[in-house]
Amino acid sequence: MTPVSGGSPVPASTTSTSDPAAPDSARHDSAAVGVVGSRSPIPGRVTVAERALRGVLAAVAAEQLGSRAGDVDARIHDDRGRLAVAVTGPARPGTSGETLIEVGRRTREGLAAEGARLAGVQLGAIRVRISGLASGAASTTPIPASNTIPTTRRVR
Repeated sequence: MTPVSGGSPVPASTTSTSDPAAPDSARHDSAAVGVVGSRSPIPGRVTVAERALRGVLAAVAAEQLGSRAGDVDARIHDDRGRLAVAVTGPARPGTSGETLIEVGRRTREGLAAEGARLAGVQLGAIRVRISGLASGAASTTPIPASNTIPTTRRVR
């Protein structure tokens, strides 16, 4: 088991086997999570750091939420042999009257499909927390002229 976010271990089913001929520093990387792929005739292994997995999952969630990847936080931990994901970030309500709950559902579905495909891991539980509205998601209703502050004011 390889520890990830907060010391939670990632199950061995998501780690690749190491090459015994590899140097010790390459064989033991406690901050890395290996991704199972097809067997290759080339000796060695490929590992994906927890930070990279979180970045990929945050980017997928941000795309689904309609916000910037830097505004979305993704955390991962073991979920009985799968990788559980918890993302938090602002959302932009859909232009077709989509509610924030529907945006959250769409984000979970997007993470389950696209996030798992890009990260190369099996995802378990997916939790989406909408922390606010994404910038630019403010109301597009114009403010009436009677409520605006004059741009020029005379001060005596």
